[in-house]
Amino acid sequence: MDPPVDLGKPAQPDKVLPGSYLHSGSSTYRVEAFLGQGTYGIVSKCLRLEDKQTVAIKLLRKYGPYLKQAKMELAALNKLKNLDADKCNLVRWHQVFTDRGHVCLEFEHLDKSLYDLMAERSGRSMPLKQIRPLVYQLAVALTHLKAQGIIHADLKLENVMLVNHIQQPFRIKLIDFGLARLTTEIKIGSYIQSRPYRSPEILLGLPFTEAIDIWSLGCLAAVLYLGTHSQWKLKNPQRISVETGHMPKDERSIKLTCLDDLVTNQKYSYLSDVEKEAQKTDTIIFINLLKGMLHLDPSERLTPSQVVEHQFITMQHLHSMIPLSFEVRSNFHLMDQFKKRTVVSEKDETLQQPSSTRTSLLTVKATFPPFKRKMADDGNDSGPKKSRTDYRALPVKRKLAYDSNDSDPKKRRIDYGAVTVIRKLGDDEDSSGPKKSRTDYRGQQSSPKSHCSVLTPLHLPVCGESTGRYQPP
Repeated sequence: MDPPVDLGKPAQPDKVLPGSYLHSGSSTYRVEAFLGQGTYGIVSKCLRLEDKQTVAIKLLRKYGPYLKQAKMELAALNKLKNLDADKCNLVRWHQVFTDRGHVCLEFEHLDKSLYDLMAERSGRSMPLKQIRPLVYQLAVALTHLKAQGIIHADLKLENVMLVNHIQQPFRIKLIDFGLARLTTEIKIGSYIQSRPYRSPEILLGLPFTEAIDIWSLGCLAAVLYLGTHSQWKLKNPQRISVETGHMPKDERSIKLTCLDDLVTNQKYSYLSDVEKEAQKTDTIIFINLLKGMLHLDPSERLTPSQVVEHQFITMQHLHSMIPLSFEVRSNFHLMDQFKKRTVVSEKDETLQQPSSTRTSLLTVKATFPPFKRKMADDGNDSGPKKSRTDYRALPVKRKLAYDSNDSDPKKRRIDYGAVTVIRKLGDDEDSSGPKKSRTDYRGQQSSPKSHCSVLTPLHLPVCGESTGRYQPP
């Protein structure tokens, strides 16, 4: 139970500086540094002296409009405190206390924001492989907020924190509920959302719902894909010429008239044919997701649960390319790490993946671990070291092997093709030894159709059924 906090009396806040101390009813904190400053307060990095734990404390002024803002944030945090912060991708809130005229909110300390990460990248865009888990985790967070009747109302790069980018790459949490609103208490004309992420209904002063957060998520995903550059302002060339004395020149490297132009502006020259097809298809599906999140009509905009189930997140369009592309397999491997943490809210069960999708992902993980060596016993070798054969590279390239039981060199060439991805072993009735009794049936059928029939249990399309996609040789 959190200690009661008196928020009713105005007070003159004392300055809190690095090296000073904050005191709650149960702990003492030493202020190490300031992490950020906003309209309503500052966030400081503090050391909790009792257990030497680093935490983040948000200090809100305890008077006037700042007091009202503190009460609104507390209302949202109290509704979320019973959720699993790690599985819901929300910052963990510890407690609230007052000290020297400040309302102090203690949170877990996180790594850095997506804004900082983009700054480290010099504003360069992110690949879709990295954008996908970020959008997925934020959609999961918004799903739980919606189930609790909360609108975040300030989703932006600065409010998405990496937990620990070195140990858990691209693991994020949503922070800052300073502008959060309960859906039962929203007011038309509220001044919320940062300008670059502000939805049309907020700009026009119309009634709004949780859909404004999806609009912000769409803007955030587009910024990650296009990169962050200098802040643009809507000025005509004549005004710029008057202000600067120079006529502006269009020096944009990417010129867009609509979202569909993102496909034609991609460069795939350095990729193989399979990788080109995968990247182009993935970009088209990503643009479809952006259109759904950036729909002008809030009622037609995607919901958080629909974003979670979107084809860009489930990657159903890439399933047929799993045996052919290491990059595609790495996409599934990365997403599997985040899907394990998905928790379905009691009030919103739409986060559950369709059974076919769950089966495909589990099968992919079990069959194609892209970063582990697959070793097999060789029955013709007696030494323990020589008997270990590395089949790691076989799924990607077409390999030919000899059948020692055939004397004709031409007939001895067996095409493994894509079948080498799955290793099926059975008992050999003619063999008595335990090692010799293990026979590798990978290469027994050499026709392309028989190869694909082996892959059919993985819910992959049979050869000849795809629509113009790359076919295995």
